Amino acid sequence: MLEPLTRVLLWAAVGLIIWYVLLKLIPRNYLTWFGGLVVLVLIVVSFVDQDSETVQMIWDMISLPLQPLGLAMVFLLFSLREGIKKVNGNQVFTAFLVLLVAGMPLISRLLVDQAEQSVRTAFNNQENICAQVCPPGQPTLAEVGNTVRAIVVLGDSQMDTGQLIETVNDDEEEETATPPSLISTAMAPRLLRAGSLYQEVRNRGGDPWMIITMNKASDEEEQAKATEIRRRLTANGVSPDRIEVQDLGTDIRKSAEESKEFLEERQFLASGQRIMLVTPALAMRRASLTFSKLYRELGVGVVARPTGFYISELENSDDLLVQLRQLFPNVEALSITTRVVDEYLTWGYYFLRGWLPSFNVIWTDVVEVWGQ
Repeated sequence: MLEPLTRVLLWAAVGLIIWYVLLKLIPRNYLTWFGGLVVLVLIVVSFVDQDSETVQMIWDMISLPLQPLGLAMVFLLFSLREGIKKVNGNQVFTAFLVLLVAGMPLISRLLVDQAEQSVRTAFNNQENICAQVCPPGQPTLAEVGNTVRAIVVLGDSQMDTGQLIETVNDDEEEETATPPSLISTAMAPRLLRAGSLYQEVRNRGGDPWMIITMNKASDEEEQAKATEIRRRLTANGVSPDRIEVQDLGTDIRKSAEESKEFLEERQFLASGQRIMLVTPALAMRRASLTFSKLYRELGVGVVARPTGFYISELENSDDLLVQLRQLFPNVEALSITTRVVDEYLTWGYYFLRGWLPSFNVIWTDVVEVWGQ
């Protein structure tokens, strides 16, 4: 009862916020009831049908004012309501503060550290538990690796940026040399990690599919990118006939549905089996819960395998100048802050759509976190 009520209240809050913003941006004389109804219908459609590119654009427009850059633009727009000669200085200053705070490396690193904390904690706890010998009931790859039927690698986002540090529980040093432009610097180590996991599963008697999602593009670019992805995976020992590349963009829900349908068509899923999910730590909780809610209908488990973390700790230096640099805004810090905010907004969107479990569910209770 509490979850549906929470969802209804959130829907009401979203509607009121959007209506308030529309009243501020559009004069009442022009914002007729008919026009307002059309706008609200489009907004509702954006929550009902996520497959349309037009709907995706509508969602981008809705979420933009809630992101740092969009929020600053809204304040600047409000400041010009009475004309350029009567600019509201308070609102201009507020816009400046939004960009200043969001662009500070100190703030961006604190935010991303908080967002990734649960993933860090889960893997650190597992590592401590299995430091010597894992207790009964604590699975390891050596014990149940042959139950892994697929390794799903979620594609990179245009917002993926920043320097990544070593993958959790990854003993080998991954090469992070700048790849060709078709594969982003965020996606490259993800493919390397997936290839390593594939070999480990094969060594345990498994024969998993490797399912990769990538951003939508022109047919020629998609084909070239898919070819490059296949080349990189086969170079890391992945069997060519076990690679499936899908142009699903960064829609995690769609990726979960399509991968499940793909594996079911090949009768590759059964109760007690597992899939591995490879995605950045920042999106791991949302991604793993989304996949888990779909796959648990078949009795299939989801194993979390985050590939990398944003650097979220201040540089260890007593140099005052080094520390002061954390207060100077830059584009990369603004991008990371935006990425964190966007993840929280998308989490809310997924919750409103009913794609996530109850809000009081702890993700590690429904998703497996393994060691080696």
